[in-house]
Amino acid sequence: MRLKNIPFAAFLILGIAANAHAQNIDIPARVDGFIKRIHVRENDKVRKGDLLLELDARELEARLQHAKADVNVAEAKLDLKKVELARAEKLRAVKAIAAGEYDTIRAETVAAEAELQRALAQLKVSAIVLEHTRVVAPADGRVVMLKADAGAAVKTGDVLVKLETGGPAANPAIRELQKERHAALKRIAEAMLERVKAGAIPLRDAIPAQRAALEAGLELCETLHEHIALLRQDVQLMEDMLRRVEAQFKAGLATETDLLGVRAQMLESRIRLLREEAKLPKTK
Repeated sequence: MRLKNIPFAAFLILGIAANAHAQNIDIPARVDGFIKRIHVRENDKVRKGDLLLELDARELEARLQHAKADVNVAEAKLDLKKVELARAEKLRAVKAIAAGEYDTIRAETVAAEAELQRALAQLKVSAIVLEHTRVVAPADGRVVMLKADAGAAVKTGDVLVKLETGGPAANPAIRELQKERHAALKRIAEAMLERVKAGAIPLRDAIPAQRAALEAGLELCETLHEHIALLRQDVQLMEDMLRRVEAQFKAGLATETDLLGVRAQMLESRIRLLREEAKLPKTK
C-alpha cells in the first residue's frame, strides 16, 4: 500500500478508540497545609489506596490531642455528675433533698452527657481531617502529573496529582495501537515533506500530516518533560518550514497566503510550547 493512499480517517478513528476508555482524575487537597513529602513521581503506576503524598500534619495532630483531652475531661465530669445524681436519687427516695436541688443535679448530668457527645464528635472530625493529610490514590492508574512540590503551600481544592485510570496505563494493547498509529502518521508526514522537496505539492498541503503526527506523538508522552521535548521539536520543524516558504515566496514560487499560513502555524506552535513550559516547577 502506498502511503499517499492510506486514509487519514482510519488513523483518526484508531486514535479515538485508543483513548476512549482513558480517564484523568484530578486529586485535590482536602485540607489547607504544606506538602511534607511526595512518595511518587510522574509516570509511576499506583494501586488504589497507595500513598501519593503527605501534608505537614503537626498542627492537626495537636488539634487531635486537644480533642482527646476534651473527651477525657468531659468523661470525668459526666462520671462525677452520675455519682451526684445517684446520691440525690437516694436522698429523694427518703425525701431528704429539696426538689429544686434534685432537678438542678439532674439537669447538670444531662448537660454533661451532651458535652461528652460534643467532645466525641469533635474528636471524630479532628481524626478525619488529620487523615486527609495523607493523599492516596482513589483507583489503580498512572501518575500523569504532579502539580506541587515538597514544601509548597496548598489550599483545600488545589489539584495536587493528576492520575490516569484505564486507557494505556491499564491496557498495554491500547498502548501498542497508539504506537502503531503514531508510526504510520509519522511516515505519512515524512513522505509528504519529500513530495514538497520534490516540488510535487505546496508546503501548505504537508502541514495537516505534520499536525496529525504531532498529536499522535503527544498522546504517547508519559511526562510533562517528554511533552515539552516533542513540542520543541515541532517548533523547530515549523521554523524550518517557514524559512523554506519564505525562500519560495521571494522566488515567486509561493503566495503571500502560503507564507502567512505557515507563519501563523509556527506562532501557534511557539505559543503551545510556552504554555506547557509554564507548567514546569519553578526552580528556587
